[in-house]
Amino acid sequence: MPTRLLLAAAAAALLAAPAAAGAATTLPVGEAHGVRIVQGRDGATIVFTRRANGLWRQLAGRTIEVGCTQLGPPGGAGIMQEGITGGAMRAPKQRRPLPVGPADSDYCTVALRYENDRMLMIDPVVRIPVTQAGAIALDESEKSALLIGALGMASTLGNGGNPSAFSTPAQLTRGLGARMLKREGMSVVALAAATDTPRAGEVGYWSDGALHAAAVTLSAAGRRLYVELGPEGELRTNVARSIFAIDE
Repeated sequence: MPTRLLLAAAAAALLAAPAAAGAATTLPVGEAHGVRIVQGRDGATIVFTRRANGLWRQLAGRTIEVGCTQLGPPGGAGIMQEGITGGAMRAPKQRRPLPVGPADSDYCTVALRYENDRMLMIDPVVRIPVTQAGAIALDESEKSALLIGALGMASTLGNGGNPSAFSTPAQLTRGLGARMLKREGMSVVALAAATDTPRAGEVGYWSDGALHAAAVTLSAAGRRLYVELGPEGELRTNVARSIFAIDE
């Protein structure tokens, strides 16, 4: 598969395919960006606190879907399909709890539902981890998206007069590449080799300036995550479940 098509497919898959991974570090669960899962006698609700007012403004009065996902077992083939609780609904204009039913899954999602060129689009606005496995899955999914984003930018910018080649590390981390990456919320640093590891909070990038490139980062639990594309288009990664919902 051509590099740009592979990166595009990976980026699309990341929208719907977080995957669990083992880790010793305990990550927070039950809340994300001011949005909480609250358990009650009649099931769970998703509560938007004042800190999440900005997120609620994206949803107010629009058609949304609220669903929860149960991850497959470690070593299994991908994840179980996300279940939509109650299907589509109209979000109230005033901020109020959203019913989600029994939240016995690993994470829950609130997403916008709309049509774009007659295609149904589901655009996640917030995902809230319910279990530790869900928290790890969401973190690694977000980190994997950063890796794909860095490689996609390096592929789009190319190497000078050779648009089919990856940018060099210096080209990507300065000038136009640096500005574009910063706008996407990425702090990208140059790596001396594909096997190097950046500091926590950074995305490391290496390439040979031709057809071989790698992006590396650390998960919140300290696991080294990488995506490497070889000269023949081969993919090497330890986040295949996050990208494609398949085993690594």
